[in-house]
Amino acid sequence: MALSYFDAQTFNIEYTSNRYMIRKLGGDSFLITTEHGAWVVLNREEYDLLRLECVENDPNLFHILERKGIIITSRNIDVVIDLYRKKKLYLFAGTNLNIISLTSRCNHRCIYCYASSLPVDTKGGDMDEDTAKAVVDFIFQSPSHWLTIELSGGEPLLNFPVAQFIIDYSKELNKKFKKNIEYRIVTNLTRMDEDILKYFVENNVGMSTSLDGPKELHDKNRKYLDGASSYDDVVYWIDVIKSQHKQYLGALPVITKYSLDYGREIVDEYVKHDLGSLRLKHTAPVGYARAWDTVGYSLEEYMTLWKDVLDYILSLNRKGIPFSEGMTTLFLKKIIDPVDPNYVDLCMPCGAVISQITYDDKGDIYTCDEARNSEIFKLGNVKETTYRDVLGSQTTLGMADLSSSYSFLCDDCVWKPYCGTCIVYTYYAQGGMVNKLPLDFKCKANGEMIEHIFRKLIFSKNDMGILMEWVGTRRY
Repeated sequence: MALSYFDAQTFNIEYTSNRYMIRKLGGDSFLITTEHGAWVVLNREEYDLLRLECVENDPNLFHILERKGIIITSRNIDVVIDLYRKKKLYLFAGTNLNIISLTSRCNHRCIYCYASSLPVDTKGGDMDEDTAKAVVDFIFQSPSHWLTIELSGGEPLLNFPVAQFIIDYSKELNKKFKKNIEYRIVTNLTRMDEDILKYFVENNVGMSTSLDGPKELHDKNRKYLDGASSYDDVVYWIDVIKSQHKQYLGALPVITKYSLDYGREIVDEYVKHDLGSLRLKHTAPVGYARAWDTVGYSLEEYMTLWKDVLDYILSLNRKGIPFSEGMTTLFLKKIIDPVDPNYVDLCMPCGAVISQITYDDKGDIYTCDEARNSEIFKLGNVKETTYRDVLGSQTTLGMADLSSSYSFLCDDCVWKPYCGTCIVYTYYAQGGMVNKLPLDFKCKANGEMIEHIFRKLIFSKNDMGILMEWVGTRRY
């Protein structure tokens, strides 16, 4: 770095160290991160200058740390404040993700179902139009200019007429509010038909499904109620939609103990069906998955799977096969992009209510989708409760406080700027809302994934180039 960058006052300029966290990556490499998401790798000599507040002795280091906001001067303080504001924009935008459970019924019996879905012939499990109208009216109370309406269940196609009503009514209502609305439906696809597909395409409804891997694995996790295989029906509609309307469909596998020996086969299955990415979603001990002996695995088993899958996907990229892994992409965006991607599970405070609200088939309001199993996370009903009531409730405020990280050991964690907490996960995994971090699977998994990604960015130029392409940039 040319010393001409510095003006005559450089060596007299006052500075103070920003709050930073440290991780020694081995050898002579020290990773430094800050609350606003900046990071830098320093050698021992540079780290000692920062630690001892003598960075003015190295003009090049002074410039790097000032540019990144690791030290604060009169020249960069406004920039650092703006970067921190961008990281926390979601706190001030209003709730944008609204998940509507159209029915508690399902034609599947997935072994990890967090919604604890009921059999198809269950009576009284569907949302009616009167409740659906009240839900949509409630959603439009959010000040957010961007709304996502996500239809789920159970299996939402079992109540397709109300799905149509919600989409049509919200579009009519939006003539007054003029918000930007994105529509999605989460479906197992086995109740899909050509008329339903045509409606979704005409109304620009994105579709998300689950494909857990090759047939033998998928059918261990996701069978019909009678125990029959669901694989052929699912991949039939995946192939139809991908061949005709590729941009409308995404999928992810949910990882159970049966998935552990199928990492590369899961990727191959997604490549075969032209699904350009997957996200290795680890199972939460919620709903049917509370039978952890049936579905669960250790942190070490999950991390071995994730790392092997990531390496395999990178090898496919080097062969010219475009594909990406979703958890890696999310963490990369948080590491690289000044604006947070606002994935609610990776926010501090978490996105419950602040960014996401869930409504069940009766119109009851919950903090988030996984919270539907417990009354402790219930916030009211759309026919009786206002958005202002929900946002200012003790439950909402308590969850924001508990997930802010300032009451946790993670306050000083080097991965804090890129991680997030989930109070619902903590409640089901540990039996209380106050996270006992040494016991927390999610915390440890996030930390290990973030560190693994950083090591690839820092120590592997070939991998770094591919990973930057996943987030649409080659900046480093």
